Amino acid sequence: MTAPFEVRNVWKRFGATEALRGVTTSFVKGLNVVVGPNGSGKTTLLKILVGLAKPSSGKVISLGLDPSRDAPKVLRLVGLFIEGYQLPWWLSGESLARILSYERGVKWSLVKELAEELGVSSYWKRVVRGYSSGMRKRLELLLAFACAREALVLDEPFTLLDKASVKIISDLIERFAKNVPVVVATHVEAPCVDSADKAVILIGGEIAKEVRRDEVPNYVCRVRDAEAFLRSVAMAREGIEKLELQGDVALLKVRDPRAINALNGIESCTPSMRGALSYEELVS
Repeated sequence: MTAPFEVRNVWKRFGATEALRGVTTSFVKGLNVVVGPNGSGKTTLLKILVGLAKPSSGKVISLGLDPSRDAPKVLRLVGLFIEGYQLPWWLSGESLARILSYERGVKWSLVKELAEELGVSSYWKRVVRGYSSGMRKRLELLLAFACAREALVLDEPFTLLDKASVKIISDLIERFAKNVPVVVATHVEAPCVDSADKAVILIGGEIAKEVRRDEVPNYVCRVRDAEAFLRSVAMAREGIEKLELQGDVALLKVRDPRAINALNGIESCTPSMRGALSYEELVS
């Protein structure tokens, strides 16, 4: 089955600078994260996915379309947030949302629901010119979520936001990822990383590592009885490579995921994507 987004040997050059170097990957239905340090090519890759930039060479298929030729069609299917684009400062946030709702055929009830959830409705009757950077960003994210007909693509959605807004955005991302493919460029510490179905690390414009959730050997487990849990770990030790106990949370690295089934006293246990994505070791 073809993935919603396919990237095949993509290079992107800006003069003598190679922003992307032979990138080949795919983004699956669900939550995909692209992580890496600043300047690693994350934003460039996302722009190429939706047709805002063209690859110097290579091929991209986005939702069955070639974004190099069909950018307007791709953009109508994708809810998009990429930093650096100016909103019409003379319009109110509500007017801007109404225009986009009409143009994209989005139900106004959905827009209002998202505006309430993001806290945008408390200020969107004012013109954009008077917004703080955080207010402007929440409005832009509202427009992206509302327009995510077939996919959602977000570039650094958590910067400039307070802790409460970060939690709301992270929850929305996870919710939308249940229905459409979501691609998020962010840093490894971002709250949505552990929920990702696939993660790609970009270093210097190249893919340094790819991880899928079903391949992750690291688990975060919440336990009821630490002593009983440790006794069962001793019995299942052949399948466990590393254990760190922090209160009622156990961090496990396993050789065989079946070892988890032999453990007693676990309330919940999920793969830890973040534990598999430390890019510091890749650039050292």
